[in-house]
Amino acid sequence: MFFRKYEEIMGIHYPKEWRDQTAISFGAYFENHPIQNDHTFEAFGFHHLDETVIIISLVPFSEISSPISLFISKDLNEKERNSEREFNKAKDSILDVVGMIMKDLLDDFDNFQYILNWTEYEFRKEKFFYKLTRENIDLTIKTEEILSE
Repeated sequence: MFFRKYEEIMGIHYPKEWRDQTAISFGAYFENHPIQNDHTFEAFGFHHLDETVIIISLVPFSEISSPISLFISKDLNEKERNSEREFNKAKDSILDVVGMIMKDLLDDFDNFQYILNWTEYEFRKEKFFYKLTRENIDLTIKTEEILSE
């Protein structure tokens, strides 16, 4: 579904508090950007045994337009799988990558292109993977919940 490796599985959701705080943080970081006049941020996080995915969506206030969703995936090493502290550091690294890519996207908002396939991105000697879509993450989650009943 959202994973690079396990597309058929939803995974474990990050807590709502994390989602809310992350969305607020991105909103504050980009508060002076003109895009904030007609968009808001939503954050989602999921993890599986050896991979975690964070999705930041730029959601328009207008219901006519679709969100722009930036997916970042990272394979978890053994330390990140077995230590909450190391897992949190991995999440922070992902958020750093999201911030850099989102800044580039917003700085050239009229000319960006969607990237529908996972693309490798190296940061601080670590590999991340990202894609940029028009997917409405809330809608996908709700659909999956209905289908799994």
